Amino acid sequence: MAALRDCAANVENEIDADSSAAEPLLQRQNSHDERPPEDASEAPSPWRPSRATRVPMMVYLVLLMALLELEESVQSVPTVRLYESAVCQQYYKDKVSEDKCKTKKIQQTLAHVRGWQGLFDALPTLLLSIPFGCLADAKGRRLVLFLSEFGEICRLGWILMTCMLWDKLPISIVWLSSLFRFIGGGPNVSFAVLLSMVADISTSETRSRTFYFMFCTMLCVGVFGPILAAVTLGHSLWLPYLICATSLAASFPILYLMPETLHDSSKQQKLIFHTVDVSLNPFRWLRGSIKSSLEIYKAAVNDRRMVAGLFCVFLAQFKSATTDILPPYISYKFHWPLSKTAVLITVIYSVNVVLYLVVLPYTTTYLKRVTKRPTTSIDLLVSRTSLALLSAGVFIVGFANSIGFMFLGLAIFAAGFGARLSMLSVLTGFTSAEFRARLYTLLSIIEELTRLISTPLIQNLWAKAVASDGVLLGLPFIVLGVSLLLYVVDYR
Repeated sequence: MAALRDCAANVENEIDADSSAAEPLLQRQNSHDERPPEDASEAPSPWRPSRATRVPMMVYLVLLMALLELEESVQSVPTVRLYESAVCQQYYKDKVSEDKCKTKKIQQTLAHVRGWQGLFDALPTLLLSIPFGCLADAKGRRLVLFLSEFGEICRLGWILMTCMLWDKLPISIVWLSSLFRFIGGGPNVSFAVLLSMVADISTSETRSRTFYFMFCTMLCVGVFGPILAAVTLGHSLWLPYLICATSLAASFPILYLMPETLHDSSKQQKLIFHTVDVSLNPFRWLRGSIKSSLEIYKAAVNDRRMVAGLFCVFLAQFKSATTDILPPYISYKFHWPLSKTAVLITVIYSVNVVLYLVVLPYTTTYLKRVTKRPTTSIDLLVSRTSLALLSAGVFIVGFANSIGFMFLGLAIFAAGFGARLSMLSVLTGFTSAEFRARLYTLLSIIEELTRLISTPLIQNLWAKAVASDGVLLGLPFIVLGVSLLLYVVDYR
């Protein structure tokens, strides 16, 4: 999900150019047969765009976005605490207080469990994001969104059940929760479909403001979520999960009441699937997708600028795995309960609100006006500066010996979250319009691969750091800081 947050505010800059190139292609493919497919009547009734209907649709989408983001921002720290509680109680073979769980053995086991969990969680999204996107285009957005949210509710229930039955089930059983993401692809698919729905109801004149408004919704809920998690976690381990499940379930009546956003023209896209026998032949579709994607991959590896930019995206996405270990790191280092560390995470969201709504827009506008440099050059400068801030922030977090320095490090770390957004703009400038869709697909795949690599790696480094008796407790942050710094210095 971290990738969607970063690119949502910038997607609108590219959509208009992409749509003008995509529409003629769709018309040419449809020219073979103008008749609708036989099962077209089974498709959901599309939403009819008008000024009167656009406001209710925006209300529906804002509510859906808020509910999904609330679940994502609330469940993070409680999940760590649930895992820690189960591991701790299995270790002592009895229920114990949280302060007794801050031992090396328990924290190493916790890092091992979370590392593999992150890898298993990423696999369904990596494998199914494109097929579910295809399904959303063919059958409608609401179906895919329902499946994704239903799968996530099942996943939350499995995690809660496994951790509550700590005396009967090994903690590794929790890894099976990732199987539920095969139902709908997981949160990344949910947010991708939501962004598609936002694009469906927007015009070329309103698209920028619509994406901007939705992005503000995510940021505001993201600030509130960790605070709610901290308050509820102080009362019960299962209460935050109840809120998360309720939040997802509350979206079901909204999905039922709202019209399908797939336009009439989008319904004609089903012709494309029929003409190439893709709707009923996924293997043929998969073969064609792989062949098409290999073209952009080959072009990317042969261009030094593209390789450097893609590697920047790869490194920048490590921030998600780094953020995941912040709660146990702060809890272990300063002997804080995990519920209290959730408040610190709001620093990242708060800085991001200021960063995306004020700092980045005004900074780029000012630099363009003063330096007269091209947009790509300004975006590259912002990206490198953001990576430098990420590096400085993780160094301070890694060496911080007081809460004050920790706050400072987190603020600087969060100030560097614009690296991916700016590099996305740079890469778009390097790519011709007809290849941009495949470029975004490549970026999505790279981000999921980053999650597959970064989560076990960072968690393993954290386990080794705990084993060092505090000598190298900030090891994961130091390693990431050095990697980011080397990239900033080396890339020209």
